[in-house]
Parts: sequence; C-alpha cells; structure tokens
Amino acid sequence: MTDPPYNAGMGYGAGFDDRRPWPAYAEWMGEMVNLMEVASRGLVLVFQSVRGMLEVSVVRQPKWVCVWEKPMSFSHRVGGSPWLPHWEPCLVYGKMHGDGGRVPPFSLSDVWRHNPAKRNGHPCPKPVSLMREIMKSIPGDVTLDPFMGSGTVLRAAKDMGRRGVGIEINEKYCEIAAKRLGQEVFDWEACHGL
Repeated sequence: MTDPPYNAGMGYGAGFDDRRPWPAYAEWMGEMVNLMEVASRGLVLVFQSVRGMLEVSVVRQPKWVCVWEKPMSFSHRVGGSPWLPHWEPCLVYGKMHGDGGRVPPFSLSDVWRHNPAKRNGHPCPKPVSLMREIMKSIPGDVTLDPFMGSGTVLRAAKDMGRRGVGIEINEKYCEIAAKRLGQEVFDWEACHGL
C-alpha cells in the first residue's frame, strides 16, 4: 500500500522531479507497480490523483479502482479546472484471488470515507484512520510502503500490531515518520472499531 508522488509539482526534496511530462510519469509509475507486485504476495494499493489514474491506467491497467471520499476536504482546484476534489482514487493491482483463483478469504469495501489528515510537515499526508480501515480488512502481517512520506501507513501498521517496512528518499520525512512511530500505540478498537 502506498501513496506515491502525484506529479503535482510538490516539493519532495532535491533529486525528485514531481512535474514530469505525463507519459514519463505514467511509465515510471508503471515500473513502480511492477516492482511492488514482485515484492507482494497479495494486493498492491496505489493512491493517485484523478489525472494520475487516467494516465497510469493507460500504461498499467488496474484490476479495480477504490475511492477515498474526503467529505471535509477543502483542496485547491485541480490544474486550474473548476473542480474542487472531494475524492481520490486508489488503483488496485496484485493478487486479488486466493490460491487456484478462488474467492479471497477477505472482503474490502471500495469506498472509504475519512476526512483529510491534519498537516504534519508533509505536503500531502493521508489520515491514519483510512490506512487502519484498509488494513483491518486485508489479512497479513507485513505492510510495505515504498513511498513512506511521513509514515502514515507504518503508523497504522504499528497500531494494528503489524510489521511495516517503509522506503523514503527525503530525510526530513523520515524524521517525521520516526517521531510518529515512537509514539504510543493507538487503541483503534476503542475508537469505533476503526
């Protein structure tokens, strides 16, 4: 599960170009999905912008698309358009079925409703509650996030008693993640089962 750069011109640090031509971004993201599928024994979930979804799907068609609905989102207009986004797609790759093509031993909603996360020093943080909801539905004990950012996926994994592996090129975001992971485990069951 990961939340990669969206090719939106965000400042992720030296050495990363977050404003590539869309075909180049889509090719790069397709390569990243291939690598994630090699590393995974199950689902690969990749959050994207709507434009990113359209571009990446040409290079690497997802097996499904889920939606993060953000009811209290006050995002900026997308690319100078009239749209004020209140949702983000999550592209699904990887193994969707059990052994021999059987129905998997879990079920996952394809619409997740969570308010956006508070700013934490990263330009695009996801809410921990969103990641916990997703992990709650998918069996497993290790979660890999190759675009760790401020550590939201790892924080959710820790809260759920899972091991988490994160990869991040920006040292500042690694420091934010380390601080978050040093905090006490959140009692997610006491908070409405999420």
